[in-house]
Amino acid sequence: MSEPDKRKAVHRAKEILGELYIQTAEHIKVEDIAAIRGAYVQEKPVAGAEGRLVTIGAKGIITVNDKIELPGKKRFVVAHELGHFELHRGGAFSINCTDDDFRRWYKGNPIEIEANYFAAELLMPEEIFGRKITGKDVSRQLIEELAKEFNTTITATAIRFVTLRPDYALICAENAEIKWFVVDFDQFPHPLNIKGKLHSNAMAYEFFNGGELSDNLFTVEHDAWLNWKVRGAVKELAISLGRKYNQTLSFLYVEEEWD
Repeated sequence: MSEPDKRKAVHRAKEILGELYIQTAEHIKVEDIAAIRGAYVQEKPVAGAEGRLVTIGAKGIITVNDKIELPGKKRFVVAHELGHFELHRGGAFSINCTDDDFRRWYKGNPIEIEANYFAAELLMPEEIFGRKITGKDVSRQLIEELAKEFNTTITATAIRFVTLRPDYALICAENAEIKWFVVDFDQFPHPLNIKGKLHSNAMAYEFFNGGELSDNLFTVEHDAWLNWKVRGAVKELAISLGRKYNQTLSFLYVEEEWD
């Protein structure tokens, strides 16, 4: 399997933003952008998937599953399918995308990774989004404010944060089990324990145990997330995605100590 060309995906999204002179979050009207590019967006049932792209030549139809409730998720689905439209179509082309495809950032099908990087850049441009997180510690308030400004989900916003700030790792837990993670191991070179059940020392564990979560980074024991001790403090911000989903997102940061 070939490696995903993330740079190509991001570059294409930047080209489109530049061609349309988009410089603020409020001007990112993703359905209008898709229409300008030749892809019509509709909402209909999609069996076994969240989004679908069908193309013939230079035209395409993007179908968003009408069961999706969150506007931010609908926007990401449209942007992801537009990524396929811009990057992968050729002649007659059809693809269905599931929830799992929207969480592929480092491993898996290369074209899904490329579509995600395209979508993230289109909806949360590095030039705009990046300025708002430079030099800032992650906090619940910051993620919520960004999600509101860019009209994206908390999950998509969290993933975008760590892809632009790879000194952080992001782990999703569901029912106290590790569900998925986003981490650049070159930039976050720490021995993460991200399989199976949450450790009871993890901040996220408090949510599943009926406790309260901190709104800011909170120092936790090394064994909460690391396989062995490192020099420095391990910090975690755990955000609840609500009892309906019974999920948490944990941002991890290692504040290293130097002699």
